Amino acid sequence: MRKDQKCRGITREARKMAKGLKKMAFGLVAAGLCFALLLTAAIPVCEAEPDKKVVKIGHRAVFTGGYASTTLPACQGFNDGIRDVNDRGGINGIKIELLWEDVRGVMPLAISAHRRFVGAGIIAEVAPDTVSTEALAPAQQRDEVPMLYMAGMTRLMITQPMRWVFSLLFPMESEATHFMKWAKENWTETRPPRLGLFMFDHSGGWVSLEAIRELADEMGVEFVGYEVVPAFGAIDTSVEWLRLAGKKPDWVYVVCCGASLVTSVKDFARLGLWERGIKPCSWAAGIDEFIVRATGASANGWYISKPHPSTMETELPGVNVAVELAKRYHGWGLEDMSGHYMAGIVLARITAEVIRLAIEEVGYENVTGRAVRDAVVTLKDFDTGILPYSIIGPTEDDPYFITWLRYYQVQQERIVPISERFEFDRSLDYKELGGKL
Repeated sequence: MRKDQKCRGITREARKMAKGLKKMAFGLVAAGLCFALLLTAAIPVCEAEPDKKVVKIGHRAVFTGGYASTTLPACQGFNDGIRDVNDRGGINGIKIELLWEDVRGVMPLAISAHRRFVGAGIIAEVAPDTVSTEALAPAQQRDEVPMLYMAGMTRLMITQPMRWVFSLLFPMESEATHFMKWAKENWTETRPPRLGLFMFDHSGGWVSLEAIRELADEMGVEFVGYEVVPAFGAIDTSVEWLRLAGKKPDWVYVVCCGASLVTSVKDFARLGLWERGIKPCSWAAGIDEFIVRATGASANGWYISKPHPSTMETELPGVNVAVELAKRYHGWGLEDMSGHYMAGIVLARITAEVIRLAIEEVGYENVTGRAVRDAVVTLKDFDTGILPYSIIGPTEDDPYFITWLRYYQVQQERIVPISERFEFDRSLDYKELGGKL
């Protein structure tokens, strides 16, 4: 090969390389621009108009993940409830700016969301999952942001010297105590009813176990044992159900939610445990219409402890109000609704009301998380427009809003009431019976 041919070959290769690098550079620039656009889409900047008054609240939502089949409707109901407040003019003309993130029930995401919300200037926060609410209770006090929690109180949510976590429902331990009392009162045999506990690996299960162990004798119930399934990823619960069934319980109190509950309900039916005379009862944070739709006929016969109405109680004005909101914002009908969706709306209206009370007390310019916290314990006889009773109001000693219960059963894939609605018996509160909340 002549020298000039060799040089021309090298030059051609160099040109090709230069051309390729140029294309690569353009590609990198395009990828960078796409990434920047994605970031802009994922983190929208919502600035209020200069003359528009707003208050900010944060919602650590759980729309996806292992808990979602339980938490999704509640979180959606809360967001819709706040949207409805704003559509009706806000809080005396002051709009609520809702900041929310899907933390999926994952602790690091919940911590990060809390820090971002605090940095954005929220005056209240909401969450549906127990574990992150317990873990971040000290942070609520440190950052002076009250937490209005969607489910039942546990002792780890209590902060000192002042309450900063207020739950929608009564203590989980006390709910288990009320169930034991109800099961005993509806028992017709001379021997005491035999009770088992089926739970997921979650604080709600462990505090319920503690209460049942300590108080079963006092409630006239024989506790035969418990089984634990994973909080996430329970794809088969046969072994746990069969072990518990081998102890011959009459009742099983079931503390599960989300995907673990769906699996548990289906396995209970598949294993033929109804034929063994075992009756399962779900806690309040368990079976609702979403779970029934996921499990179908397998849910028939299950009992449920519920503080809020089912969609079958259309004689209640609040059910129809919730249906109207679901239709307005999502095009849903009654068949798409759930009790947990209604619970989310209830909490949204409570949140708006305590913010209103705080503004009334200190003025818009001075409203803070501490002012909202102080307003929570002044809430008295508040009609949410959804529940068939008024919110009596939480106190420093009893930091929860709802004090009513009713028992339901799934019949023909519909959740129907089977008991009268009764007020939470504070004498059966776990701490009144010797436990320390």
